[in-house]
Amino acid sequence: MLPTSTIYLGMVVALSLGAVVFAAVASRLSGTARRLGLIAAVPAAAMAVAYLGMGLEWLTIETEGREQSIMRFLGYTVALTAYTYLLARPVGLSRRKAVGLLAVLLVTLWSALATWLTTGAAESAITLLSISAYLFGVYLLFKPFSRVAAAAPGEARLLYGKLRNLFVLCWGGLLVASAISEQAIGLTDAFIGQFAASYIDLVLMLGIGGLVLFSRFVRDPTATERADATAAD
Repeated sequence: MLPTSTIYLGMVVALSLGAVVFAAVASRLSGTARRLGLIAAVPAAAMAVAYLGMGLEWLTIETEGREQSIMRFLGYTVALTAYTYLLARPVGLSRRKAVGLLAVLLVTLWSALATWLTTGAAESAITLLSISAYLFGVYLLFKPFSRVAAAAPGEARLLYGKLRNLFVLCWGGLLVASAISEQAIGLTDAFIGQFAASYIDLVLMLGIGGLVLFSRFVRDPTATERADATAAD
């Protein structure tokens, strides 16, 4: 069985390489496409730094008698901020809607951490809050925000749908992994929990960058021009 430090190192390398590739591809674009491409590299870069911090045991707290770094949660915060922008910008979601979505996603994130630090009724209540926030976020993504996206050009609408579906599946998986982890109800040991979370992180962070940078929306200058016109309206 691999030590968790090996998983951390592998994730730092994989995510860093992904971020560098994304940034290199984005640098060859121009205008809005370039900006979106560079932001698409942020989730992978943020989580590479987070895994480095986890391996070096930065910002640790004690849970279940073990020292755990909160660097993962800080990395997620940066990644979620970038993700929300990438989701909202192409289809013209308003800043108010985007900020509201980000707030909901951050509730799911930090309440998951809070379950590691509480027990009994408090833990159950916070778990319910996290699940409720996630379900509300899913509702926003599939209902009101999808109606806004439906009015966007086809390339932007397609990118929105792919980013939405990837996030809902992966973020739901991360919440499940957190809920059954050693720090919560203890159905998995430290290695299994870390391996599962790392795999999902890799799929999500590299998936966000790949979907954005290799989408027709970003590769086609006329598509980004139409999005700029929509945003201006």
